[in-house]
Amino acid sequence: MWWLAAAGVSALASAASSSAQGQEVQRNAYRQAALDEFEARGLEEEGKRAALKIYTQSAAVKSQQLAQLAYSGVVVGDGSAQAVIDETDKLTRQDAMATLYSADRQAASKRAGASARMRGGDDALLTGNIKAVGSLISSGISMYGQYSSYKGNTKGNTKWK
Repeated sequence: MWWLAAAGVSALASAASSSAQGQEVQRNAYRQAALDEFEARGLEEEGKRAALKIYTQSAAVKSQQLAQLAYSGVVVGDGSAQAVIDETDKLTRQDAMATLYSADRQAASKRAGASARMRGGDDALLTGNIKAVGSLISSGISMYGQYSSYKGNTKGNTKWK
């Protein structure tokens, strides 16, 4: 009957191994997802810095435009001089918004990848646990069959008792 105990230990070891593999894959997936989230935040911050730089550069351009217009004797506030300033403001806003939008899209893509990794990790954990349960059930059925066969062979045989 020692072989039944050995088969039971083997089944438990196999089940534990399957479960541990699933847990390890899930841990790695969650670690990578955390890194992806960190990168997504970095992309957003980078986008904000780039947009701020665009506004800063635009302020310098606008100052130069106003100085050149004033030097030329043009009154700012009316007509084409104001149109130049307004166009500069409009283009600045467009560039800054495009930069922010691009950074947000890249961050969203990173987050989507992180979410997919986490789902993959969860799936791996579930698969490992299902394999573990399947291994235990299969081993249990096999052990029951072996035990039943053993009991059937020992009926009436006093040497086995």
